[in-house]
Amino acid sequence: MLEQIKSEQLTFGLLCVVTIWGSIKWLLEYFARRKMWEGNRDLAKEVEKLKDEYVKKQTVHNIAFDTRFTLYKEIWATIYKLQSASNIMPILDHLPLDHGEREKEYERRSKAAEEEFQNALSVLELKKPFYPTKIYELARQLSRDCLSHIIRIRSLTERSRFDQKKMNECYKMTKAFVDDNKEKIDEIEGEIRKDIRS
Repeated sequence: MLEQIKSEQLTFGLLCVVTIWGSIKWLLEYFARRKMWEGNRDLAKEVEKLKDEYVKKQTVHNIAFDTRFTLYKEIWATIYKLQSASNIMPILDHLPLDHGEREKEYERRSKAAEEEFQNALSVLELKKPFYPTKIYELARQLSRDCLSHIIRIRSLTERSRFDQKKMNECYKMTKAFVDDNKEKIDEIEGEIRKDIRS
């Protein structure tokens, strides 16, 4: 019987050791998994934080791009209107035959061109801090050239003895003006495209 008791105690002891060992192993695995879950949770929080920062930066970039694009659309439209209005005497022109009516038409065109110049100047100056200096300088030079052309043509058309010779001179000046400005406008366009792409 003593042997049986020893055998039972030994079995019970082994059973306790195995149970304790299994429990310890299970607890160690549980805490390791729990630590891993907490680590994953921390990692997930970090990933979400990075995603939020990226979305904020992307939103700011998109807003900045949209604002710059809108600004360039306005500047481009202003430059186009100024250049078009400066062409007081287009090559294919239909004017009244009456000398007085013709002078009134040139006067109307000159005033419209001067108004476009003032508009362009105000747009360029008001928006100056928001776009590159090179684009500002090119657009400003173009607007000055347009104003000089407007003044030259106006001085020729205002005189009371506006004849065919002066009209031909105006047409030549206008053609040279359009050709010169095409290169300047292309340069402005190139700078705007370059800045938009950056």
